[in-house]
Amino acid sequence: MSINHSLTDNVDVARLDTSSRFNLGLGSCVSFSGVCHFLASHVSNSIASDSTSFITQSQSISDGKTIVSPKGLFKFGFFSIKDPNKRYLGIQFMNISTQNVVWVANDGKPINDSSAVLKLNSSGSLVLTHNNDVVWFTNSSTKAQKPVAQLLDTGNLVIKEDSVSETYLWQSFDDPSNTLLADMKLGWDLKRNLSKCLVAWKSDDDPTPGDFTWCVVLNPYPDIYMMKGKTKYHRLGPWNGLRFSGMLEMKPNPVFSYKFVHNKEEVYYSWSSSDSSLISTVIPEEHCCGYMAPEYAIDGQFSVKSDVFSFGVLILEIICGKKNQVHNRAKKTLNLVAYAWTFWKHERALQITDSNIEDSIIVSEVSRCIHVALLCVQQFPEDRPTMADVILMLGSEMALDEPKEPGFIKRRESTEANSSSSGKDTSSNYELTITSLSVR
Repeated sequence: MSINHSLTDNVDVARLDTSSRFNLGLGSCVSFSGVCHFLASHVSNSIASDSTSFITQSQSISDGKTIVSPKGLFKFGFFSIKDPNKRYLGIQFMNISTQNVVWVANDGKPINDSSAVLKLNSSGSLVLTHNNDVVWFTNSSTKAQKPVAQLLDTGNLVIKEDSVSETYLWQSFDDPSNTLLADMKLGWDLKRNLSKCLVAWKSDDDPTPGDFTWCVVLNPYPDIYMMKGKTKYHRLGPWNGLRFSGMLEMKPNPVFSYKFVHNKEEVYYSWSSSDSSLISTVIPEEHCCGYMAPEYAIDGQFSVKSDVFSFGVLILEIICGKKNQVHNRAKKTLNLVAYAWTFWKHERALQITDSNIEDSIIVSEVSRCIHVALLCVQQFPEDRPTMADVILMLGSEMALDEPKEPGFIKRRESTEANSSSSGKDTSSNYELTITSLSVR
């Protein structure tokens, strides 16, 4: 998983991406990803009216219509991720253009046109239909007399007895996709025998459930496991009162707090932020080489500084609006880190900024984010800052060291001198490339 942090409005999120990485500032197999302060100016401060956040029995949602949380932080409706012929119903951040999906209803059942309709029936269930076929529905053991559905500013879609009730008959927080929002519970509701797990997407543009899941396992000392199918892939170690025992770098800090609850009714992990303007995302990717530190991608050596490298890559992705892609090619092309470094060397770093946001950024903050990102992606772990240092760097005006040439995760090993008489090419290429970028 990876965790994204951005200063926006009152929303915190941790997302399970399709990389088998877990990121809540936790340590082994943990990767930070970052969205920086400048996004604060890019996110709307608009306040939606309460009425637009509800669905009643007399209303329906068709393609093109949405409901919006009261403060305008989230929206719920139909969207496409990449293929316009695959329509999904779900929850997205408002006014964030990339990685903005936090929950999908019909994750494995895309709709191929715009004729689907969502209705709230008389028993209090949301029902999504397409050509009179039921695609998705909610289920609750309690029936309502005057049910309403509402999208909250937490990113939680809930069904209630009425518009003023605080008791939820159903909520999307009980059925997570790949995203863990602040104060959501990853774990077990023992009273209902309900397990709440994060499920990785099949790919960046396909929310079909993938192979990786993160779940709390009810051992005598409960643990969090990453599972690949039915096989244990990674574990965090039991909670010791301060952190998971396998996560030595999971330390208290001024920004994030972590909690693990274990009692007769619930067993769960959750996290929260002291800064209500901070967004964070946790993402398990099936193909995550683009975020791997050189020492891990090439030699399998992992440390907490490997997480810092991943954080730097994701800061650059957010600023550029491009992903760090992975290809094995003999042709030498710049990956995203090398691309950013090239502009930095020529004192033109701001030119890597995504054109969609360049008119609304705060120049000093973007420049600082690029500077910090390049410090995070240094070739050698000892040259990278700790995550605690990174938080201080992004949240202050402290002086920053000049970055050295970053680690491009590129190595070409040729065994030509030792090749056999057969003449076969036995060279090995480890190269990250990104080909869709151009210098402006």
